[in-house]
Amino acid sequence: MGLNLGDQEKVPADLTARDCYERIWEWHRAHGETAASERLDGPALDRYLAILPELPTVQDASDEDLAFLIHEVLTGTFEWSYHEEDGQGIKMAAYAFHAVDKAYSGDLAAVGEAAASSVLNRLKG
Repeated sequence: MGLNLGDQEKVPADLTARDCYERIWEWHRAHGETAASERLDGPALDRYLAILPELPTVQDASDEDLAFLIHEVLTGTFEWSYHEEDGQGIKMAAYAFHAVDKAYSGDLAAVGEAAASSVLNRLKG
C-alpha cells in the first residue's frame, strides 16, 4: 500500500536528500532492530540486521549509499519500515520519496541504478 494523501506534504520542503537519509538512518538506528524483530524473521531479518550496522553516517555516506538506503526503504530490505513514522510523524517512505524528488528529479530508475553501485549491496547476500 502506498502513502496516504498528505504523507509527503509532512516532509519539510527545504530538506535535502542527505537530510532525508539522516532521518531514515536515525530512526533505523534507534528503533529498527526492535521493530524489525517484531515484523521479520529468517533470511529477511538476517539481511536487515547485516545491513543496519554497516549503514554509514550521513557525513560518510556516498551518493550511492544514499541511493541504496532510499531504494531499500521503497523496494527492498528496509521496505517493512515504509509506513513507520519518526517522532515528527513523518513516514520513512515519505522521506525516501522526498529524497528521490530532490536528488533524482523523481526518477526511481535512476535511484535504482545509483543504488546498484553502492558497496552496501554486498550485504544483501
